[in-house]
Amino acid sequence: MGSFSFTSEAQKERTKRYREAKLDRLEVYLPKGQRQIVKEHAKLFQPEIGEAGKEGYSPAGSVSAFVNRAIRETMERDTLIANIKKRL
Repeated sequence: MGSFSFTSEAQKERTKRYREAKLDRLEVYLPKGQRQIVKEHAKLFQPEIGEAGKEGYSPAGSVSAFVNRAIRETMERDTLIANIKKRL
């Protein structure tokens, strides 16, 4: 039995063009076993973002959205701490 896909070739091409135009790719290496832990955590704690079918949408449990949020929140916290240290 072959695999069956509901995604048309035209949709795949649109997705590819969108990703190339709007997104940067970042490859991350994790210790063995950590990937599954991250997936499970994202499934529990990453909320849905945006509206399905619209730009910027990420489904609940998206590992990519979780990693983006973790990076953004860490950078915000680091900046806040650096600014507080400047004032001391």
